[in-house]
Amino acid sequence: ICTSSYYNSYYIEIITEQELGDGKCDANNNHPNCGWDGLDCLEFNAKYPLCLFVDVEPERVGDGKCDNFGVYNSLECGYNGSDCSTFNLQYPECEGVNPDVIGDGNCDFEYNNERCGYDGLDCLSVDCRTDTGSFCTAYPNCNVDLPLLIGNGECDGGDYNTAE
Repeated sequence: ICTSSYYNSYYIEIITEQELGDGKCDANNNHPNCGWDGLDCLEFNAKYPLCLFVDVEPERVGDGKCDNFGVYNSLECGYNGSDCSTFNLQYPECEGVNPDVIGDGNCDFEYNNERCGYDGLDCLSVDCRTDTGSFCTAYPNCNVDLPLLIGNGECDGGDYNTAE
């Protein structure tokens, strides 16, 4: 019987027998005392034997979305079940929790830097009348030729040195 409490960085949960063998690999139950979540985690553990972190939600690994935070995008977790492979190849120095927005056609301020390819080139030319990224949310009235210069640590003068 699995009745222990295990710490998860997001919450503490009392493990109940209802969760064991329910078809979903629950990180809190993924240990021998709970029979690897009533055998629900056997496939995950076989694929990622070193990704046994209590704060990893197994259903996020290999779900098609790159989770670039915590230990998801690590060798132990197969670079998030290969979800982050392309991102890691294209932008090996880029940091940010949601890299799926890189190159989506909207300039996102978090990725508007050289390491992230100026948001996959989204920030090279921005029209805030149609762009819904975080750049236009932060600077809705800023229409400059090179938004990549905004926030780069240098005073660029002219249209770049205004309240908008």
